[in-house]
Amino acid sequence: MLPIVTFYNSDDDTEQTTYAFGNCDAGGYAPDSTGIEIHLWNDKAGASSEDMTDVRIGVRDSDGNEVELWTTNRWIEIKSSGVGGTAVDDAMTEYKKVGKDHQLWVGDIPKESYRVLYVRLHGPANAQEGNIALQIYAEYQDGATASIVEIVHFQDLRAADTDYIHAAITGTGASQDITTAITNPDYPRVATITTTNNDTPSGNVTITGLVRGVSDTDVIAIVAGGTGTGVKPFDTITNINIPDGVSASDDVTIGIGDILGLPKEIYTTSDVYKKKVNNADATAELSGKVNATYGTVDCGTIVANEEITIWYLVD
Repeated sequence: MLPIVTFYNSDDDTEQTTYAFGNCDAGGYAPDSTGIEIHLWNDKAGASSEDMTDVRIGVRDSDGNEVELWTTNRWIEIKSSGVGGTAVDDAMTEYKKVGKDHQLWVGDIPKESYRVLYVRLHGPANAQEGNIALQIYAEYQDGATASIVEIVHFQDLRAADTDYIHAAITGTGASQDITTAITNPDYPRVATITTTNNDTPSGNVTITGLVRGVSDTDVIAIVAGGTGTGVKPFDTITNINIPDGVSASDDVTIGIGDILGLPKEIYTTSDVYKKKVNNADATAELSGKVNATYGTVDCGTIVANEEITIWYLVD
């Protein structure tokens, strides 16, 4: 028997077919930042169904398409954390943006088991007033999933540079947003922040821009007298927020690191399976350097004008 898929509430006593998220201010969350808890069941009634494998959670417009702002720009965020039955917990600590061409890949769901999903709406700061109606769906296989090989070639890479994105920004003792004199990364890669230590600077620098074409932010803790490295691979950067913990005695520079972003998201670290540097095999360098949450590969130390080619699997 094929898997029997249902969404239930957190008490497992009511099938969840609709949910009113309520109002959401621009830049805010609905129903709140914690999200709504939903249990994705396979065979709740114990009818001896098959296991669900390679489960993916997606979002569509209310008419079943993916053309509205909230699906194309991925306003819905979901994480999988917690299980019932014999499933294995994904234990995700961060939400993932879900929408057009971006699903949340979760683990298998055996019969008479469920995964705990947390779902929230996160509207951008420039969102306009209006009504939103959408569908959340689950896709699965009852066998192996065929994958597509993607090859990405990074040519003439720049070496990591501590002030490539922005030259030294002097603190003021107040929060300040920097939107000018920004140089975008040569390829999608993480940002770094390097801070002097004349007056014990503290706080977080927030980088805002596009990650795989969608607006996103990365909060990077200040390392007084050192360099902090982000986790999200920015295509472009539109705003740099310097916190009030940086006084006029200290400067912050924004640079590019040695971590590259893949054009398409991955679901497990093993999806990235081959690497070449300047046409020489460097696959051994991938061990422990792939981050499935952010779809990045840490290249250690990138040499100026180096060429890196990476092979990976996509759904």
